[in-house]
Amino acid sequence: MKILDKISGFLFPLQNSCLLCKKGASYGSLCPKCRDEIITRHDFTFCPVCGRYQLEVSSAKQKHNVCQECRETTPRFLAAKSLGPFRGALKEAIYIYKYKGHRSLSIVFGQLLAELLLDEPGLADTDLLVPVPLSQEKAVTRGFNQSELLAVKIGKILNLPVSNDLVRVRNTPSQSKLARKARMDNIKGAFALSNKISGGNVVLIDDILTTGATAGECAGVLLQAGVQKVTVLTLASGIQEKDNYLF
Repeated sequence: MKILDKISGFLFPLQNSCLLCKKGASYGSLCPKCRDEIITRHDFTFCPVCGRYQLEVSSAKQKHNVCQECRETTPRFLAAKSLGPFRGALKEAIYIYKYKGHRSLSIVFGQLLAELLLDEPGLADTDLLVPVPLSQEKAVTRGFNQSELLAVKIGKILNLPVSNDLVRVRNTPSQSKLARKARMDNIKGAFALSNKISGGNVVLIDDILTTGATAGECAGVLLQAGVQKVTVLTLASGIQEKDNYLF
């Protein structure tokens, strides 16, 4: 058993049944089997910059090729990492977490992201965790910020501070049906800092990175405020078309 498993087992009690398969039981609301199923990152090709996946190619030789979009426009964040592509068991678990109000999933999600952070050499010098803020409308409707809960859990496990000084100053239309360029235009100017950020290396926490537009806008605000490096950590990343990758 990993040391983080032992810590989580001590901090959080067992649940009655797994929220995905309804059979097994585990702390954080997922049984060990379903917990393992949502960690699929290394099974697929992913861009080492934006972290998005390309599912048709899985050769180890091709795992570190930068996608065409990142070659054409370098994101303002240094890199983005996730547990896996937004599909299958991971997609279902995120849906249950965000829209069914099962906040207990933040426990196992937080643990998995803490493990990912520890496994990534580029994140070893993290000074501060910053969750992506929700719009006021979504915060009221949902009742919680899923990214903030994740950041708090990660911070508790790894003893890292969490800042909520990144705030949304402009509500924006839904990004879900917009292309990448339209998303970037839509989200421009939507974030600001309410206080000065202290910390040279920041990890931005969110649930899903689809095109990287929101993460890029948040990273730009943080860098402008004097942060040295911004890396993004999410539960899932979007899936690109095959022709967006250059081999």
